[in-house]
Amino acid sequence: MPATTYPTWPTPTDNIYSTTTDDQLETENDIHDLFAKHRHPSLNHRHPSSSSPSSTQGRLPNPWHQDPPSATNTSQNNPQDGTPTPHDAPAPIPPLNRQAHLNFLIKQIDPLPASFVGFDTNRAWLLYWILHSYDLLSATLDASGRARAIATLVSFQNTLTGGFGGGPDQIPHLMSTFAAVLALATIGGPGPCPDADDVRKGKSIEIGKGGWDAIDRQKMYRWMLSLKQPDGSFLVHENGEVDVRASYCVVTVSTLLGICTPQLVRGLGDFIASCQTYEGGLAAGSQPQYAYHAAATSTAATGQIPYLPDPHAYRPQLGEAHGGYAYCALATHLALSRLPYCGDGPILPSPSPSPSPALAPSATTTKTTKTSSAGDLDVPRLVRWATSLQGVPIEGGGFRGRTNKLVDGCYGWFCGGGLFTVLSPVVEEYERRTKSAGVAHHGRDGDETPTMRWLDNGIDSLPTLPPPAAAKTKTTQGEVRSDSEDSWTTDESIPHGAAAAAAASASAAAAATGLGSEGEGEVDRDPEVLYDRVALQEYILIAAQAPKGGLRDKPGKRPDAYHTNYNLSGLSLAQHRLKPSEATRSSLLSLWKDGGMGKEEERGWRKEVYLSALSWTLDPRDSVIVAGSDGERENNTLQPTHPLFSITFPKAKAFMDWSYAQMVTR
Repeated sequence: MPATTYPTWPTPTDNIYSTTTDDQLETENDIHDLFAKHRHPSLNHRHPSSSSPSSTQGRLPNPWHQDPPSATNTSQNNPQDGTPTPHDAPAPIPPLNRQAHLNFLIKQIDPLPASFVGFDTNRAWLLYWILHSYDLLSATLDASGRARAIATLVSFQNTLTGGFGGGPDQIPHLMSTFAAVLALATIGGPGPCPDADDVRKGKSIEIGKGGWDAIDRQKMYRWMLSLKQPDGSFLVHENGEVDVRASYCVVTVSTLLGICTPQLVRGLGDFIASCQTYEGGLAAGSQPQYAYHAAATSTAATGQIPYLPDPHAYRPQLGEAHGGYAYCALATHLALSRLPYCGDGPILPSPSPSPSPALAPSATTTKTTKTSSAGDLDVPRLVRWATSLQGVPIEGGGFRGRTNKLVDGCYGWFCGGGLFTVLSPVVEEYERRTKSAGVAHHGRDGDETPTMRWLDNGIDSLPTLPPPAAAKTKTTQGEVRSDSEDSWTTDESIPHGAAAAAAASASAAAAATGLGSEGEGEVDRDPEVLYDRVALQEYILIAAQAPKGGLRDKPGKRPDAYHTNYNLSGLSLAQHRLKPSEATRSSLLSLWKDGGMGKEEERGWRKEVYLSALSWTLDPRDSVIVAGSDGERENNTLQPTHPLFSITFPKAKAFMDWSYAQMVTR
């Protein structure tokens, strides 16, 4: 229900008062103050007052424990207090303040004040949030800023492991690696890292030094494999904790870099499913139930690997369902569900991992009759939980991350645009299998529940890691293209600091991203949208935009790079309805260049990873752009972001063309 067109009514408290209920009412008041002028006055339960925020005059009462205002005491009969009368027309939705947001972001790249010292371990994340936000706004850094960003990001890489830390000389961490690699995919290009002299001159991709070749993919693969646990999960760093976000980072980074192997993801699907809670959402992890070979006194000495004797044993979840964990888990589940079966080999590698994916050991255990490696998610329960997280009109239509928590702008991505875009194909696959099985859903504990399975093609060995595509010595990013250049573009002509005043319309954005478009022969099988896209866009435009630039959690909070990025990401996928597409897959398949390296099974797996990651479509007719006027529609339109990677499609494809040796040079 869009918050500007439905009546508002405060949340009931059931006569139980606490700090939580006070915070909820305060949040509703703050949101109501911003939304009231955009509604017809008859929809406002109590009009906001022109008095100070601390005054109770004109603020929302709680009708559940005091009488609602009567016709004699409402501000509608007191027009001199500055509030709208029933005859006032609602104010238009505010436009997306592009220039103010760009100005806010560029300040985050300048030397930060001393109070930011606590963010020293988050420097990779700061750069990712800023660069992706710029990209969504169809802007980019100038040449000097680009060279600085590339050199800074590469300096975060640990030379021993290949992983990235949050800053120079910090321990490699999967989440920092995710941020650094995605930032490099957004701002960089083929070639080595620019040196100090190049940075001083502001030269990088235009001289063939985009930094991608500086990523040590061989070492990174071995490091990721060393973090894998017996149940298929991953530690966030050496001697660190298991976290479902680590699994998401591994799948995302390995897919983008072309180092995703069956051995790397083996057992991961069941771990993801074990994180689903009684609510239906997903938590950070689950209680492991490891058992060891009876004869093994030392795993390292015997070469025997811990295992789970009963994969179906009950594994209690660690923590409550949370939007951030749920998005990471479900995105991982969707990515795995679109890959071939990963084999029946041991979940863990040998005690001494192979020095390269090409030489990693293949499965040597006896094949089972198992036809699926994907976990069994309770999809109806997941849908029920996910759809409960969007706020009601008095909350502006924003999203909360957990049950009974406050709405927050960042969850417009984790629980809104991002989550529902990856949930839709999962629901579609569930419905297809349920229909083909001819049975009703009985829940995860029922015997007749059809599961979302990986395709079983028997692939058991590991793909060979080919060299990255060669870049020309002197080139610009526009000179490096893929065979599908007509539909994919990596052009970045908008200078730093300039507002993208002529942002692409929905149809132009689809063409510019390289997403496939629906053809006459493809049937739209997408289920009905499960959340209110208009309401989410209204929350971001009305409540989350800070007056001086940047986006925020909610009214009263300060803007920051984190909330700016995830508000814009949520806005992007609330505008654009993306879905997997066989037509796009066929188009990409026709352009695929088989390098001939490795076994046929390895090359087949590698091709499937590439195709499954990029086979998405956007139909401009499904776009919904909330704007105060037709003239502001183009201004408000953002670039579509990839629902699995959270970088824009041109950047994802250009990066994967490089890592999968699909690039050609003019």
